[in-house]
Amino acid sequence: KHVADYRTPNTLRFYKQRFEDLLPELGHRRLKDLTLGDMQRALAKHPTKDRHNKRALSAFANWCADMGKAPARYDFRKLETKARSAPKRESDVWNFEQVRRVYAVLTFENFYDAFIALGIECGLRPQEIMALAWSNIRDDYIVIDAAVKERTPEAFNLGVTKTEEPRAVPTTPYLIEKLTQHKVNQELRIVNTAGYNRSANLIVADAMGNVPDLNYIRKYMRRLAKRANVHYIPPKNLRSTYISLMNDLGIPLPIIQQAAGHSSPDVTSKHYIRIFNSSLKEAATLYHERLHG
Repeated sequence: KHVADYRTPNTLRFYKQRFEDLLPELGHRRLKDLTLGDMQRALAKHPTKDRHNKRALSAFANWCADMGKAPARYDFRKLETKARSAPKRESDVWNFEQVRRVYAVLTFENFYDAFIALGIECGLRPQEIMALAWSNIRDDYIVIDAAVKERTPEAFNLGVTKTEEPRAVPTTPYLIEKLTQHKVNQELRIVNTAGYNRSANLIVADAMGNVPDLNYIRKYMRRLAKRANVHYIPPKNLRSTYISLMNDLGIPLPIIQQAAGHSSPDVTSKHYIRIFNSSLKEAATLYHERLHG
């Protein structure tokens, strides 16, 4: 109930999934009798998901302690896990040449093209892109102050961003030009579509002006990647592409962090930045020239 009242639907879904694993192992124990050994045995039952289960267990047990429902906080650093994060690979993102190929086949007659451009040019989260209204666009920056929290075919719910704070992200001339083109095409659709949800004023919308289905955007990006002769990346990795390209240009990490809306530079570097092989080779060449003349 606490998570449902104060966290996002995605967070609630995460905890429900985690406690489907944990409750059969721990649900019969009183909180005051629960030991780290009990928790370790519960984690061992699902080794492929133990990292996620540990996160949920840590948050739950320490919340109980803070609320006076359990005697003390635990040192969860002592719990071992087997699961490891997937390695970060260059193929998770597009490099500069691959982005150019993608841009070469964008027409902005398909309204998901604007989604792709916003992800690459500004590094927005998919939920932020789909909540973006035309009123958020300024001359040279975008105000990010909302994100999609829930979506069904009949309705959608917008809320605050992940950091719960608005931010301003500078735009590029390319993006402003393409959004202008996109708006013209969107206005034509509005005129020819009865019942279009004009009041939502969304930049990236489905055929009726509502928040689009992210699965349709995934399918479109698969077709687009094939047409552009690049590997497929999911919509969420447009953000990683933006961050990785900015890092490749040598932009200082704190600036990238602020543009991405991360709480700390550690989040940016640990989870989003991919290193391109071509950059490693260039670094080796520069190193050689500096050492050997």
